[in-house]
Amino acid sequence: MEDAIAAFLASICSSLPNNGHQALRNTIFDLANSVFDPINSVFNPVDAIFYSINSVFNPIDANF
Repeated sequence: MEDAIAAFLASICSSLPNNGHQALRNTIFDLANSVFDPINSVFNPVDAIFYSINSVFNPIDANF
């Protein structure tokens, strides 16, 4: 979902003219990053937990 939102924001920004609108483009991306950085900081440790759980179960699954 994050990729879809980022692509949507990128499409908005790419439709803006480069000259005179660079600050607006940067502001939009800064706002998006300020939203997603805290979300990522929550989900990255969760991903790490599931990755370690998977590393235990993947060899077991391979035997079945």
